[in-house]
Amino acid sequence: MSTKFLIKKIDNEIKNSINRIEINQIVCTSNEAITKKWGIKEVEKHLRSGKHNRIDVNTAIFLNDLNNKSITTSEDERDALDKQIDKSFKVLSENFEKLIPFGENLYDLNECARSNIIKIDEAIASQNYDDWLKRKDPRNNLTTFFLLIKKNQIPFSEMSIDITSRCMHLIDFEFKYRRHKLQQLKNFLVDIYSKYLLLPNLEYLPTINYSCTQTDICELIISLTGVIETNNEYEKSKAILLSIFGITNIQYNNAMNQIRKRKKEKSVFTLKLSENINKLPSKK
Repeated sequence: MSTKFLIKKIDNEIKNSINRIEINQIVCTSNEAITKKWGIKEVEKHLRSGKHNRIDVNTAIFLNDLNNKSITTSEDERDALDKQIDKSFKVLSENFEKLIPFGENLYDLNECARSNIIKIDEAIASQNYDDWLKRKDPRNNLTTFFLLIKKNQIPFSEMSIDITSRCMHLIDFEFKYRRHKLQQLKNFLVDIYSKYLLLPNLEYLPTINYSCTQTDICELIISLTGVIETNNEYEKSKAILLSIFGITNIQYNNAMNQIRKRKKEKSVFTLKLSENINKLPSKK
């Protein structure tokens, strides 16, 4: 599988988790409707009978998908969120592990991790009731708030339902829980980023012009990175040097093949460079 394909899988999995955590519907129950055995006509009559009348809500269920019949309680919803995050951990781990051993992928993975950490931070910041209300625009949207009337979920505008008087503790908990799940996802990415991908941003690396051939520069990179002991650090250093000299991985691999095919001396450029350095006048 290509690097782009696997990175797209990582991006999509994080996007899916962020979307899955979002609250799309709130199903409310009312003591008035239950104790007085109101139907939809009685509820509407109550709303019309007074200018400021609203339905007094005593419990609420926060859902991502109202049509998911397997989830009927807030507890079911939180269990489903847990499973989604666990699935994301597995998908991210598998795909990062496939790409990390190859140094040429590190900068792409670095950018993938950084950009997704920013997306998760934005999602965490927006997981509060006020920002959520602005996104949903419930005054003009009858697909967000529902009132449970005789086992039927009837849509109402936020203006008709008083959810905050009695249910603010539920609202706070549900949004806090979602922030917690997003923070877990972010922590997982940060751990990967700090362990394997903490690289300088390519935008801020200097670019060096040269008059010799790309093969000469690749030979120089081989000699400079040859003293680095660990494979991971070697690949990081190679990626930085390739970026500084504006050489792609394909060009580097082609130059490596040319160097290997030399019949005599394989380090022509570095030997010549060493000789010229030795000819430089020393300080007195």
